[in-house]
Amino acid sequence: AKQISRSKFWGEARTVVLEREPNKSFGISIVGGRVEVSQKGGLPGTGSTVLGIFIKSVLPNSPAGRSGMMNMGDRVISVNDIDLREATHEQAVSAIKNATNPVRFVLQSLHSFTPQQVMIATFEGTPLFIEGNLLDKSNKISFV
Repeated sequence: AKQISRSKFWGEARTVVLEREPNKSFGISIVGGRVEVSQKGGLPGTGSTVLGIFIKSVLPNSPAGRSGMMNMGDRVISVNDIDLREATHEQAVSAIKNATNPVRFVLQSLHSFTPQQVMIATFEGTPLFIEGNLLDKSNKISFV
């Protein structure tokens, strides 16, 4: 499968700086793995793959929630200059938990497409679908 170009679907990278409160989390849960995008019934390996660590949820009354800059679905590019674009789930958890103040998250959000900007064409009778975490059988989610 070919890897999707980040610039095609992702917005500009932005930096969010948080201070870790003693004995508390940042208030985000992360999920890591692969997302496969393909046509149903397509040949194996003909789809595209998106790799990365993503924010699954943000607690409102937490450092992340109060920042107003961390959102569900954001891709975590790096934490304190540790590149997480191809990191395992365990590597990402370790990088976030061991980061020292001030903690610099570099994030990207998916572009917001309006219906006028997106056109999906399929062959008649071939529905389009998206499957997540096809290659990551662990379904790991960590609250950090």
